[in-house]
Amino acid sequence: MSFPHLSKAFMSHDEMAHKFLDEICSEESDFHQILAQISAGHINVKQPVNKKYEMSQRRLHRLAETYGKYKEREEIFTYLEAVAYNLKIQPE
Repeated sequence: MSFPHLSKAFMSHDEMAHKFLDEICSEESDFHQILAQISAGHINVKQPVNKKYEMSQRRLHRLAETYGKYKEREEIFTYLEAVAYNLKIQPE
């Protein structure tokens, strides 16, 4: 479902609100896709995972595994900087 007139109104006032509205519409589309899969009899319905998110999670997991090394070298701030870098929200 799309609301072009509402989208235009948001865009003229605030670009961030427009992006937010686009994200909500995308989420709604994903939700309807999941409902269709369930209605078709699929048992294990899994939402698609963004590849960037998946890669970021892997990096954070590997980083967490090396915490002991950072602690031994007394480089906790370096460790925290690395974690913070990987937690940044990247615009699309």
